[in-house]
Amino acid sequence: MDDDMTLANYQTLVQRRFDNLNEEDKQVIKDLVGTPQIRAIGRVLGSELMSVIDITSDGSSRKRGLASR
Repeated sequence: MDDDMTLANYQTLVQRRFDNLNEEDKQVIKDLVGTPQIRAIGRVLGSELMSVIDITSDGSSRKRGLASR
């Protein structure tokens, strides 16, 4: 990581990288959710990174019902 890069910038960069993956690669990562493999990866990357990466979003905004308005 560049010395001038902040954690917030790095989090944004990683999210952008995920968003730019093809659908097949995104699905591979999504299929890891809840597995021992993703838990191990999460321990390495840390909650600072894992908690901000949204792997459930497809990049489009979704309506969520009346409670979210």
